[in-house]
Amino acid sequence: MGKVLGVCSLRCGAGLGSHMQHAGKALCLGLEKPRAPGVASSRHLDAFWKLVKVRDRIERGETIIGPMHRSKHLTLLVEGVACMSTRHEDGARQIYAFYYPGDFLALHGFLMPSSTEPLEVQALTNCFIGTIDRNLLEQALQHHPSLGQSLWGAAMIEASVHRQRLIIMRRPALQRVAHLLCEQLARLGSDQRLIPLSQIEIADAAGVSVVHTNRVFQDLRKLGVLSKDRLTEVVDKQRLHELATFDGHYLDAGEALSGWDVRIEG
Repeated sequence: MGKVLGVCSLRCGAGLGSHMQHAGKALCLGLEKPRAPGVASSRHLDAFWKLVKVRDRIERGETIIGPMHRSKHLTLLVEGVACMSTRHEDGARQIYAFYYPGDFLALHGFLMPSSTEPLEVQALTNCFIGTIDRNLLEQALQHHPSLGQSLWGAAMIEASVHRQRLIIMRRPALQRVAHLLCEQLARLGSDQRLIPLSQIEIADAAGVSVVHTNRVFQDLRKLGVLSKDRLTEVVDKQRLHELATFDGHYLDAGEALSGWDVRIEG
């Protein structure tokens, strides 16, 4: 979930072909500012860019990565919003992670191909994805170690998000929802106020009923934290952080991986 890479210039769109210029522009924009550590030079960014093959558009509601899926490709979200989830026996959906442009999708499944968790990645909006062949990625890691640090940093952040979700599950509903909203703002960027998620999606991630989530939203609006509109727009971030007792350090891998040498085997 950590964003891989940051902006290359629009010149990288040339590698996509004219029929994918729109997706190419989105990918360039999504690859400008590193969210995982270690990828700073344009040389490493260019090396990563050359590996990405942009696919056709995926419609909202379609499955991007199915349960038990074993892929020889690493998948990157180029445009849109997606989630990783599972279905319980009663049909209820549990969302474990949200994905935004620049995020690796179901990274754990790529790094641990023998994993058997019944998890799937679904498009919450119309999406474009990019894929990277495992063999090509392994070759690139040998020449550009910082790409491996970025990949491993993203995996650590994804694990941190899952762990944090378990930690907050025993807290009151308002605090759980507030924490989830804080997390999305932190991942979307410091200037972002609008969270592109519905109340149903937030309910499924927080483990709260839709009715209860709607009540929480009403309370947050009364407290002046959310706007009065139907959109999930945060107007008082500081108050939201206080309600959630939010500490976003778990979303930053920092410099801990700067000396790591990461390779893909198998």
